[in-house]
Amino acid sequence: AGAGAGAGRSWTRAWQRGQVSNYDYLMWLNRQAERSFNDLTQYPVFPWVIADYHSPTLDLKNQRTFRDLSKPIGALNPKRLEMCKRRFVEMVEANVDLENDNPMKTPPFLYGCHYSTPGFVVYYLLRKDPQLMLRLQNGKFDMADRLLWSIAETFNSVYTNPTDLKELTPEFFTQPPTFLVNHEGLDFGQKQSGQRVDSVELPPWASTPADFIHKMRQALECEHVSRNLHKWIDLTFGYKQRGQHALEADNVFHFLTYDDLGRAQLQKVEDPHLKRAIKLQMMEFGRMPKQLFVRKHPSRKHPSSATWRRLISCLAPAPAPGPGPGPGPGPDRLVSAGKSAESAGAGLTLHQAMKRICYSHDAAVRAAAVRWLEQESQALDPAAAQARLSLGEPGSNRYTELLPIVAMCRSSDIKKQNTAVRVMHALANSKVNCKLILNAGALEPVVDVLCGASPDSAEVCTFLIHRLVEVESPLLANFNMSALAALLELLQESTELVRQAAIFAIFKLTYSELNRTNVLGLGGLAAVVKLLQGRHSVETRALAAECLINLTVDDDTKYQLVELGGLQLLIEMCEQVKPLQIVAVQCMAVLSTNDRLKLEIAARGGLRLLSAASCAGDADLQQAAADAVANMCTDTNIINAVVKEEGLWSVIAMAQSPHNMVQRHAARAFWHLAMHCENKQQIMEMGGLQTLVRLSMLCDDNPQATLLAEEALVKLSEDQAVKDAIERESLNVGKYAPGEEIDTDLVEVMDDDRQSASNMPAHDSDDTGSSLSSLSACTGVAAT
Repeated sequence: AGAGAGAGRSWTRAWQRGQVSNYDYLMWLNRQAERSFNDLTQYPVFPWVIADYHSPTLDLKNQRTFRDLSKPIGALNPKRLEMCKRRFVEMVEANVDLENDNPMKTPPFLYGCHYSTPGFVVYYLLRKDPQLMLRLQNGKFDMADRLLWSIAETFNSVYTNPTDLKELTPEFFTQPPTFLVNHEGLDFGQKQSGQRVDSVELPPWASTPADFIHKMRQALECEHVSRNLHKWIDLTFGYKQRGQHALEADNVFHFLTYDDLGRAQLQKVEDPHLKRAIKLQMMEFGRMPKQLFVRKHPSRKHPSSATWRRLISCLAPAPAPGPGPGPGPGPDRLVSAGKSAESAGAGLTLHQAMKRICYSHDAAVRAAAVRWLEQESQALDPAAAQARLSLGEPGSNRYTELLPIVAMCRSSDIKKQNTAVRVMHALANSKVNCKLILNAGALEPVVDVLCGASPDSAEVCTFLIHRLVEVESPLLANFNMSALAALLELLQESTELVRQAAIFAIFKLTYSELNRTNVLGLGGLAAVVKLLQGRHSVETRALAAECLINLTVDDDTKYQLVELGGLQLLIEMCEQVKPLQIVAVQCMAVLSTNDRLKLEIAARGGLRLLSAASCAGDADLQQAAADAVANMCTDTNIINAVVKEEGLWSVIAMAQSPHNMVQRHAARAFWHLAMHCENKQQIMEMGGLQTLVRLSMLCDDNPQATLLAEEALVKLSEDQAVKDAIERESLNVGKYAPGEEIDTDLVEVMDDDRQSASNMPAHDSDDTGSSLSSLSACTGVAAT
């Protein structure tokens, strides 16, 4: 499976033994197949399990109640399947007369559309997210007859319509039933019969939307489905998805729904308009899940009664009022009703606490276990937490203890949600648990809680996400847009600790290109700059500047940062406390890769600050500044107008650094300087030749610096006088042992230049007025 063979086998074994519910296992398969709630083209897919939407009661003991899970949707109706097979044969015969490289020759298929497309997802989520259909339909809803208005009619269409093969989404099996109810009172119009479309019509066996979801989930977890679900997994994620096995199982879809076949078709097409049309068609047709299994999926052994009770506790509660269930199978049976909360939490182990939180029906016992877990998490450093609070290795089946917690997080009960995120936040102090939490499918419900109505739960979610993003996981690469928006809002409207957690989460998430694009689309750059401008702690501002490094990857974003005043803020931070200095210089090193902004940085006095920082004793600060100085030296205007007057002391000092990366940046700067003939004399006078010769002799200690230095010396040797000087310096340098200081005269020159630079004001200076004026003419920015 996608998460690794060990983790895949662990999940499958746990499902076989009844330790994982059918719902949780299907969600896990969707995640491994790269299906996401954040991508309508690859939305999580679930099967229709019930075929009876007309009976007054739902009989889960009757096999006729259920859909045949061994067949794809398109093969359920024999008449429709026969029609599809005839078309398949016709396509095979038509391909015989076409050349192999003919774009019109396409693989034959049984079904012209997929079982999961953006249009089908929008159809189901009409009432939950109406804006999706409004965007798809140019600001209006589809015709009333084509909207989701009846469960029975929808299944009838799926069973009979040749172009309707849609399976279900996870929303059909989880509370609350928001996608079934028209809470907003939206006007969906009238059907041709005159009936107005409002909330979804339910089957006779469902009394309320919540009851419908509850019974759908009961059906998904029942014995019949448990014994046959592996057959549907074979069709959707397994060996019957492709090839001869798919053909034998009547499971062949349009070739553009298979990513590899779609890419092959694109390579055949040269017309750019046709290519664009094919790409659009690939998105609209839906996409086949990633194939996870190449052999037959094992069947499930139906859960024992004890395990079954645990799984039932994870299901949505029955809507009808009644007495609560009896004690669960956990250790809370041993806790008497009169036992105090304090004593209930005393002497617990991690697994005992988890069982009490998940299965105890005594609120005091649950609360005490949660408090014990939080206190343990706060009292332990990360290393101790790794040992004491770890549920198990990511490849183990210990994540099954988290599934009831994830179910609580999905609950519509705010108290349960708050308890769930508190528990996961405490457990996330162990990085091993962070991976288990993500693998258990907690991210989606956590995101829902973050975007929900409870500020307290949202804050705990922010701290939880702060910990989750510290581990690498593909599940974080496409983060929910609403959650990103919520994190950006917290940057301005929260306490300092919450603000720090939110900006750290954004910083980590924007390592992903997709998340970075989404954050920028939500106005994230302006929000981060505003955070940088505020009177916040050093830690918060440093994190904001680090976030800017991730966001300013392309040139347009760099220009936007300058327009928002971000560059001036960074220059000011270069003269503040060291943590801010380091990250500001790192950010300026990124900006200095843009030719236009090099001049802007120099015109605002940034080069002088970067030159001083490149001689700093702090390794991180020196390395970032050296990178920026080397970038600045690529511009002719900066070399001619500023570098000569600043002196080469900073570049020479960089070359004397013990750090390879700083030496490499120094060699890169010298290489650019050597490309300009007018710099040769100054390089000789300042002792640059001796420094270059030393760099060229680093050899295996720093091969990149050596190569750049040798190329710079070759360029400088085009002048005979300089060539003679290089030969003399080569003899002199050979007398020194590696690591020795350069000669006394050169040190004095460098010290004089350092003193001269330190006496210069940070921004306005008469001594460098001519150079800054010339820069102003180049950039159109007044020197400040």
